[in-house]
Amino acid sequence: MWQLAAALPSGAASWLGSRSLYVLGSSLRKQRQVLRNLNQALPDTDPATLRAIARNVWSNLGGVLFEYPHVQRIVDQRVAVTMPDHVAELFANGRPMLVMTAHLANWEVLGAYLGKHCRNGVVGVYSPDDNPGVDRLIQGFRARGGVSYVTKQEALRKLTERHLQGRSIGLLPDVRVDSGAELDLFGRPAMTTLSPARVALRLDYPLVPARVKRLGPARFEIEFGACLHPAPGLTGKPAAIDLMRQYNRLLEGWIRERPGEWLCTKRRWPRER
Repeated sequence: MWQLAAALPSGAASWLGSRSLYVLGSSLRKQRQVLRNLNQALPDTDPATLRAIARNVWSNLGGVLFEYPHVQRIVDQRVAVTMPDHVAELFANGRPMLVMTAHLANWEVLGAYLGKHCRNGVVGVYSPDDNPGVDRLIQGFRARGGVSYVTKQEALRKLTERHLQGRSIGLLPDVRVDSGAELDLFGRPAMTTLSPARVALRLDYPLVPARVKRLGPARFEIEFGACLHPAPGLTGKPAAIDLMRQYNRLLEGWIRERPGEWLCTKRRWPRER
């Protein structure tokens, strides 16, 4: 698949992947989980509309898969970027930051952008694919972008001032975790990791939310938001909880605006009793 995608222009590869999963996605076993997550996030949406959004979820994922061989070229030629002035100053001054994004549009594009524009480099935290062969291929594509990666299991040990040496951090904390805190997401409690906020507070890193929006086949906009700050007077765990609550509110808005770009193939909320 990736040999075929690499042989095509980036836009054609993205279109082919998108159309393939648009047609095939609803027949995959994960379709049921996609519909469950969409129903939890958009409970007032009628079933026909949910199925149409689910087709777009698969279509977007197909585009992501076929864009892997082209990510560096996409970042160089097919990405628009918007950010507040104070975030632009962080990049200009080489200040290390912690960037939190989500599995929206093509998150790999943001990682490659950070690898090119964070002056001292960036460390990304990821979950290895269950298939070791596929994981090696994905990490091979990612290695071209100048980003160092650590697994979730290594993160607590390696996201330290001594190991980072001034590098920024990239995280995708929108997935379900078995530890953390039950924080509201679309009106329902969802286990949410506190690690990004705790790391940012410990290292005194600005906490920058960012998302990627798909503008077309292999064409994107990266949108950086204003830095997140805990409510006055909060420190430690209460401050981390407050920061992740703010992130969840942003995530809700991002998903409501463009639900078809949300990778929601894994269970996000606890099973209903």
